[in-house]
Amino acid sequence: MYLKRYRDLEHNKKKASEWARQYNRRKRLERLADNPAMNRASYVYRLYDRDGALLYVGRTYQDSWSQRKATHRATKRWWPDVDEERTRLEPFETRLASEEAELKAIAEEDPLHNKAGKKDA
Repeated sequence: MYLKRYRDLEHNKKKASEWARQYNRRKRLERLADNPAMNRASYVYRLYDRDGALLYVGRTYQDSWSQRKATHRATKRWWPDVDEERTRLEPFETRLASEEAELKAIAEEDPLHNKAGKKDA
């Protein structure tokens, strides 16, 4: 009985923590909405391996994609698994729109190497 209560309590803590992260992120995005940088065109990108498994979802400004890709290549241990031919870029008119789409994609598509934004993170 106590173990079940403990598990329920831990589950509820995780749900509350996830809700708080999402709420804080939404509030931050609302504050930034008036920032001119938030109106720059952006991409949400998806990186896949050779078998088509989703490795990573991220976002970048459209004029910074090459630099972002080079940063991943230099710093991510999983980069050798990326099949660049399978990379998908989804354009957005604003950074705000791309941030919302990125969060949704991470939560729903569960990429292997994303940590932030996952349901059980």
